[in-house]
Amino acid sequence: MVPAPAGPPAPPASARAWEPVSDASSRRGTGDEYARRERGGMTMLGWVGDIESTTLENGTFRTVVFTGEHAQLTVMRLGPRGGHRPGGAPRDGQFIRIERGKARIEFGRAEGRIDATYDVENDWAIVIPAGVWHNVVNTGTEELKLYSIYSPPEHPAGTIHRTKAEAAAAERSHKR
Repeated sequence: MVPAPAGPPAPPASARAWEPVSDASSRRGTGDEYARRERGGMTMLGWVGDIESTTLENGTFRTVVFTGEHAQLTVMRLGPRGGHRPGGAPRDGQFIRIERGKARIEFGRAEGRIDATYDVENDWAIVIPAGVWHNVVNTGTEELKLYSIYSPPEHPAGTIHRTKAEAAAAERSHKR
């Protein structure tokens, strides 16, 4: 293995890239894009961190780790024999990586229809194009730990759903 070239030290796990912003620069556009990423006068430029540890240490059904204007990073934990959400999000593209566990990925051309299934496990990646219905089912006897990148963002910035029931209730109230 070739050693990495010398340079500045790597950021610590779960580091986030923040920069100070003025009131004027934080109000560009509609404001929604920036409101999702601002905290205490600082804007999150991006997320840099140990995604494996962040995913494996997650104890919630879903936690939004980072939300940008065009993409969103979430970590998830599905209980044994538990599902993600049948139907998926047909308007969004999505990338999923399994960090720990076994799952079945179901794809369909229409809601409620399963046209293809794939068994996946640790270190597998799944790309779901916009327009494809999907579901993730934990087929193992232990928790399934995964992270997902949505494009565009799917959930409000900072979302934490401790349980699947909490997530379902939030999604129902969001669709009203």
